[in-house]
Amino acid sequence: MIRVQDNGEGFQQQSRKDGEHLGFALYNIQQRLYYYFGERAQLRIESSPHHGTSVFFFRPKERM
Repeated sequence: MIRVQDNGEGFQQQSRKDGEHLGFALYNIQQRLYYYFGERAQLRIESSPHHGTSVFFFRPKERM
């Protein structure tokens, strides 16, 4: 797992389909993870207003 975190403004999380409204950069990272590691790779975002945002990248130890 790789975690990137900030202590910025954060944002209100909404339920959304996987990959929807991630922004181009995060969508691109998600697609690369899937390409290299298959469906075992994941991208997760946790955020709350005024508490910052964390982005988690989960990938298997070995490439498929």
